[in-house]
Amino acid sequence: AAFVGYAASVELETHRSTKEAIKSAAKETLDYSIKQGIRQVNLPLLGTGAGRLPPYEVMEIFANTFNRAEGNDILFEVFTPSRELFDSMATSIPCLQKSQMRLNAKIIEYL
Repeated sequence: AAFVGYAASVELETHRSTKEAIKSAAKETLDYSIKQGIRQVNLPLLGTGAGRLPPYEVMEIFANTFNRAEGNDILFEVFTPSRELFDSMATSIPCLQKSQMRLNAKIIEYL
């Protein structure tokens, strides 16, 4: 990987994520990717673990933000924690149908 990023999506005081924090992280990821000429971005569903945000809300934020990348040829690959969630999101989030995003059903294992 040419670039590795990190996004802290859980607020210190509340121990939760907010949709605003996810929107900000997604926008900064998009802007940085365009500026640096990055062609592929892989990321998890930020804020859905310890931050307790619903995965569907985060995916919708990602899709709405990353759809702005049209014409920049950037692939955003989002990893889901289960096959069931992957299947459900792939068919139920309308903005994914026209998106430059790809869902990837990989279970992230924590050691």
